[in-house]
Amino acid sequence: MIEFSCREESGIVYVNFSGEVSLKEIEDYLDDFAKRREQTNELLILYDMRESYLEMKLDDVSTVLQMAEESTKLYEKVKSAYVVDNPQVAVFTTLFSAKADSGKTKRKVFSTKEAAVNWLEL
Repeated sequence: MIEFSCREESGIVYVNFSGEVSLKEIEDYLDDFAKRREQTNELLILYDMRESYLEMKLDDVSTVLQMAEESTKLYEKVKSAYVVDNPQVAVFTTLFSAKADSGKTKRKVFSTKEAAVNWLEL
C-alpha cells in the first residue's frame, strides 16, 4: 500500500510504503501524484519504505524512473529521500537514485527518518 500527504509546516511530502508493494501500485501512485500540484517550485519528498517489500524486477527501475520524471516535470527542483530497512528495498532505491541524479533532481537513501529529514531541509 502507498499513502501520501503534505505537511504544510515543513513543505515535505510524506509517502509511506507498507507491506508488499507492486509495480502497478507504484505506477498508480505516480499517476495520482502527477495530477496534484504542490504550491512550490521545489518539491521535497520523504519516502518511508521501512517495513515494505517491492514486488519488482531490476528491469522495472527504468520504467519507474521514467514515470517519476514525468510526474515531477513541472517542478524546478526535486529532492527525494528514501528511508529503508531491508536490503531488497535498498538495492532498488540505490539503483533508482544513482540513475536519476541530475541538476534538477536529487535522490538519496537513508536508514533513519531523522537523517532523511535533515538532508531534505538543507
